[in-house]
Amino acid sequence: MENTIKISFSAVTHIGTARAVNENKVFANGRFFYPVTADYAQISLEVNDGKCFFALSEGMEDEESGISLTSDLKKFHQKAMASSKDIHVKLDDLVQCVEQTSNLLHSVSLGEDDIRERKPSFSGVLVDGGNIAAVNLGNCRIYKLEGDTFKLLVNDYKRAERLLKMGIISNEQAEILAGKQQTLMDEGRLNVKKSDVNPLREGTVYLICSNGLAEAVNEDIIYDIIGSNTGADEAASRLVEEAIKNDAQDNATALVIKVESAGERQNVVPGPRTTQYRSATS
Repeated sequence: MENTIKISFSAVTHIGTARAVNENKVFANGRFFYPVTADYAQISLEVNDGKCFFALSEGMEDEESGISLTSDLKKFHQKAMASSKDIHVKLDDLVQCVEQTSNLLHSVSLGEDDIRERKPSFSGVLVDGGNIAAVNLGNCRIYKLEGDTFKLLVNDYKRAERLLKMGIISNEQAEILAGKQQTLMDEGRLNVKKSDVNPLREGTVYLICSNGLAEAVNEDIIYDIIGSNTGADEAASRLVEEAIKNDAQDNATALVIKVESAGERQNVVPGPRTTQYRSATS
């Protein structure tokens, strides 16, 4: 018996008020779920292993051309979990996987009207060897709360606003900087970015969320919810409920990853606890 790290994970998604289908896809350490027409879906699990992978994607599939990030992520996960290579190598493999799909989608969308509507987005968190790192593309966001420090783990969407408040740039420069990033997002030309590799620390909470949720819920509320002394299930549910209460037009999805002490290791392989779907017609 030995002390180890337990990771509690929960993902909740709800279709946006302006959406006919929910295109958010959640990868929960080997399991995909994508509710499509369900109003609400939730999946929860606990991991006592030193390797795991969680991700959220939207607009990363194209049935007509056969392009599918889902298939590629399954292959990446199987390879990464079986490999003894360093997390830096696996992180680069994940970047390459997401980049390849993004580039293919951009190529088939050139000249089409839906290129601005697709907006491929991806956020993934990889845990390996006591370390954690993240990969991000587009509008999905990854927050980290460690102690009182609350920040975006990869893309700094508030960079222009933050630099303006610090007096480093002017109002005009802030508008130009924010405009450039928005143009790149609209045209689907953002690069895949990765975070630094950091040691996994007990008590740290990570949130992967869709742009629909981030736009509907104030960051102060996000901080209060994931910083409260609640489980991953309740935190994810409260975040999505807050987005729906604020009339989120786009799909609202929250993946909460809580790192906590598991006490003594048991010789048990944990599995998913629950998967729930709910629709208005059920």
